[in-house]
Amino acid sequence: MNIVVAGYGFVGKAHALWLEYEHDVTIYDPAMGYGDIHTQFDKVDGVIICVSTPEGETGECDMSNVYNVIEKCDPGTPILIKSTISLEGWRLIKRAYPDEKIAFSPEYLRAAHAIDDFKSNNTMQIGGDSEFWVKTFDYSAVTIVSGFDVEELIMIKYLRNSFLASKVAFFNQVYDMCENTGIDYETVRNGVAADTRIGDSHTFVTQDRGYGGHCFPKDVSAIIASGHKSGTDLSILSEVQSYNERLKLAK
Repeated sequence: MNIVVAGYGFVGKAHALWLEYEHDVTIYDPAMGYGDIHTQFDKVDGVIICVSTPEGETGECDMSNVYNVIEKCDPGTPILIKSTISLEGWRLIKRAYPDEKIAFSPEYLRAAHAIDDFKSNNTMQIGGDSEFWVKTFDYSAVTIVSGFDVEELIMIKYLRNSFLASKVAFFNQVYDMCENTGIDYETVRNGVAADTRIGDSHTFVTQDRGYGGHCFPKDVSAIIASGHKSGTDLSILSEVQSYNERLKLAK
């Protein structure tokens, strides 16, 4: 089958390498020299959207790149969104394209380790109109778990990253308390992380302080923005965000 991968960042590259074993893959990313803005996705079997969804002016998830790709697709073309999207954005997509075959699958790759993370991942969660994509990926060793509600998957993605960002912030404060009291942080960190309910991931404090990277800052902002729109009090995450910003400014 001929599959278009739209967006050739770390997520797009990982999926293109995976698909090339069994399918013909076309890359679309004008900013990186693949295709151009006038390219039409006709005569293709499916499109995987891996474009960026940056933080908007008020913290929301800016999904304009996703909308632009959907607009290019022929009616009825199966579409799989791997880009991070918001609840509000998904609901807009469903209103604007009620008859299209659109699925969503959250991605948890780390930018610096995307290929290795992808190779070690043995499960892929997918929701929405997923029948075509379950068959497309059937050749691989990855277990495809379908039947999810897309909105549940969106929440799972945001809240996983938000919890880990909160854990980073928590241990940065623990580090400061250890420094201020003359107690060895590594001993405390190891002792706390020894509890299997906590674990040692995201407990290491670096010179950069706080959380950063490609996903955590924008995902925390986006879920807080969604909380505001739904009238939900996400004050804990709001304080995590404020604390992290103070850490970055203090550097």
